[in-house]
Amino acid sequence: MQAQKQFSNLKITVSFFEIYCGRLFDLLNNRNELKLREDNKQNIHIVGLEEKPIFNPQEFMQVIYDGSNVRITSQNSTNAESSRSHAILQIVLKEGKKVFGKISFIDLAGC
Repeated sequence: MQAQKQFSNLKITVSFFEIYCGRLFDLLNNRNELKLREDNKQNIHIVGLEEKPIFNPQEFMQVIYDGSNVRITSQNSTNAESSRSHAILQIVLKEGKKVFGKISFIDLAGC
């Protein structure tokens, strides 16, 4: 029971962005262009990145679907549709501003 109380306010958020032609775009917020910033501890922050709260697996799958639909793709000699950008999907577990864990899934262009 102690562990359950400790994490009762734990939230799961998801962000999804792409790197295309050296620029960052938010796939969950109308492909708004994002900016990278580095703090004095050399931590990288992505300014303006949308973090969507997730409450069930269906919402998570919808986020992936929505983000994938606005990603830059084009035809090549092997595939009718091939990614032209690198995409990063991040899942973050946090309580308030304290982050308990983060996992990133990366899809490289053309893979």
